[in-house]
Formats: sequence, C-alpha cells, structure tokens
Amino acid sequence: MIVQQVGPGLFPGEMLDAEVAVDPGADLVVRGQGATKVYPSPGGAPAVSMTRLRVAAGASLAWLPGELIPFRDSVLRQETVVELEAGSRLALLEILTPGRLAMGERDAYTRLDLRLRIAVAGRPVLIERAVLEPGRRPLAAAARHGGFACAGGLYLAGVDAGGESPALGQSEPGAAVWWGSGTTAHGPVAVVRLLGPTAQAVRAQADALLRGLRAGAAAPTTA
Repeated sequence: MIVQQVGPGLFPGEMLDAEVAVDPGADLVVRGQGATKVYPSPGGAPAVSMTRLRVAAGASLAWLPGELIPFRDSVLRQETVVELEAGSRLALLEILTPGRLAMGERDAYTRLDLRLRIAVAGRPVLIERAVLEPGRRPLAAAARHGGFACAGGLYLAGVDAGGESPALGQSEPGAAVWWGSGTTAHGPVAVVRLLGPTAQAVRAQADALLRGLRAGAAAPTTA
C-alpha cells in the first residue's frame, strides 16, 4: 500500500496523525508516495507528526515511508508508537536528509525532535529520542554524520537478524552500515544504522538488507 499526502508537506502548527492496525495473519507493506517535506517556521512553531502502529499476533508490517526533508528554519516533532503482539513482525525505516541541497540548504533547519517507542506484548523493547539542532551541534562533526549527507535507521522486531557486526550484508559504494541486535523475552530486536551520500543510497541499502533477511529468515517483504 502507498500512502499519499493530500498537501505539499507539513507547515508550522499543523498535525499529521496516522494510525494503522494489522490484523492477525495479515502481511502489510506501507510505503510513502514521496518525501515528507517540513516547511519553514520563522516563529518557531513546530509541525507535529504522530504515527501509531499496531500489529496483531502472526501478522507482519513493513513501514517504509518516504525520506524526511526539513526546509530551512523548519521545526518538527515526530513521534512513532508501535504496539506489537507476541509472535508479530516489524520492519520500520526512517531516512533523514539534510534539506534541499539543490537550493544550498544543508542542515539549515532549526530543530527536529524524533521519538520512537516499540513495545511487544505491552512491554517496551526500544525507546529512542533524537533532538537535532544543527545550529548548536553540527551534524557534520565526527561521531555524528561526518561527511555523509543522509542517515537512516532500520528497526526490526520479531525478525532474527543474527548477532552483532559492523557490517550487515554488502554495503553500497559510498554507504556505511552499523548494526546491533539483541533478544528479549518476546523475540529478537535489531537496530541498523545507515549513512550515505543520498536518500536513494540509504534506501537501496535498507531494501537490500530486508531482501536478504526475507530470503534467509522470512522477514517482512519489501515488494
């Protein structure tokens, strides 16, 4: 399924609220039609994006939206809450770009507040929050994005991705991949970090990883 926004993007003071439920035994893949654009907020009012995902037992969800493009002076609070029943599977992808590079913007946005919470059988297995303020803490610094323009996070639950490794699969030229995984009482959880020169490179690497997992361990499909 492809989700299409009726507007050009998110404007200051707006709230986008999305909720998806996957029934028992169903297999759902959701992609965005294009990038999510966050428009300038000279007054500092944030745009808000709230996503709630629920996956029943025996069901599978691949949530693969378009990349995030924060315009100059934009402010965004994005929150994703995932509730998984035991025996369900999830693949969730987030891709962040530095802005409109063709217009000379690179990390010119004011603030991104990105929150993610994943729970299995009512118990949290992953809670993450990133507050990005390039004007105060440049992302191009070492131990952040470095020379890579785009970053991505691929989150897997209920999918056995193996152990820990500095490289999962074969990286695309100009891309870097780091990942780690662990096992909870309700199954495995893995986080894959991706860095690349473009959003397309990051997405291609994530899709390649998902295809490999699907072939090797029946991971959520990406077709």
